Amino acid sequence: MQPPWLEHSPSSHRTRRTSQGPKTRAEPVERTRLFNGNSSRRCLPPMRIQYARVRGQGLERQRLHHPKERGPALKLSRRAFLELSSGFMICGCSSATGTANSNFPVVVFSDVHFNPFYDTTLFSALNSADAGEWPGIFQKSSVTTPSAPGTDTNFPLLELALASIRQNLGASPLVIYTGDILGHGILQSYAQYSGTNDVAPMQAFTDKTVAFVMQQIRSSVGDIPVVFAVGNLDSYTGYGSDSSFLSNTAELFYSQFLNGATDHQTFINTFTSGGYYSAEPLGSKLMVIGLNTIAFSPLVPADGSVVDAELAWFDSRLASAKAAGQKVWLLMHVPPGADEGTTAKSV
Repeated sequence: MQPPWLEHSPSSHRTRRTSQGPKTRAEPVERTRLFNGNSSRRCLPPMRIQYARVRGQGLERQRLHHPKERGPALKLSRRAFLELSSGFMICGCSSATGTANSNFPVVVFSDVHFNPFYDTTLFSALNSADAGEWPGIFQKSSVTTPSAPGTDTNFPLLELALASIRQNLGASPLVIYTGDILGHGILQSYAQYSGTNDVAPMQAFTDKTVAFVMQQIRSSVGDIPVVFAVGNLDSYTGYGSDSSFLSNTAELFYSQFLNGATDHQTFINTFTSGGYYSAEPLGSKLMVIGLNTIAFSPLVPADGSVVDAELAWFDSRLASAKAAGQKVWLLMHVPPGADEGTTAKSV
């Protein structure tokens, strides 16, 4: 989804440790409002963010507020969200991880929307190179400033985001990423700069973009798992994860993000079927479920049997977690509630 952006300095938001112990909390310094930017793109309704604290791997509180509700708010943006990607931190209990500290922060970030076309002079080199060679190519660019508010992420902004993650990772045993690795209009941009409408090379370039971003994240977080949900732009079509994209990138999501945090074949089966999975990255007391909620949107034509299969699978995972006494973390790119393309228009 198209994220909002920030109009004040990132320094107006910080995190600190409390005097009572190791719990970390985010501290908004001024009252500002989260809002959507470019209304011509599909956006979520304005939201406010409060921070969550986790006890025993269970969410104690996590709320998203409509602007009409009262309470402290922070006006966020893609730029600030990337530069301060640790701004939303969850404190958790580590009884399943074996760490000495009973509480730990978890870094959460989303909607990178990486644009590999921000410097068009690099396209030919990128197109012929492997994803592992892309950092060296981007470093030769004359564009050295982060991308402007309202535009997709370029390499300088991505580097700032990853530096913030490294700085704030702390004892986090995992990272949460909730979708949209890719920028807008990948298909159209590739056709424009390559001069071809052939599907195969476009898909190959898209796969390299996904691999590049994942490799950069992996190198920044070390060996810990990155649990995730797919976003609407994580696709070849530009809206909704199509089956070809899921099949072609499944191994990347497993190796570069989950890093072996769940059974390989089980992940491949569900992810290639519909873009969803479950994992137990912190041990047997916690189940993380990554849903593909894009398939539920009326804006995305979907096979009803695919949606039914995901919901049936979801029911079975919840039943399994309940029987085992597990807590569940549920990751979604599109949250439940009023749909922006239909019901929200009448609100």
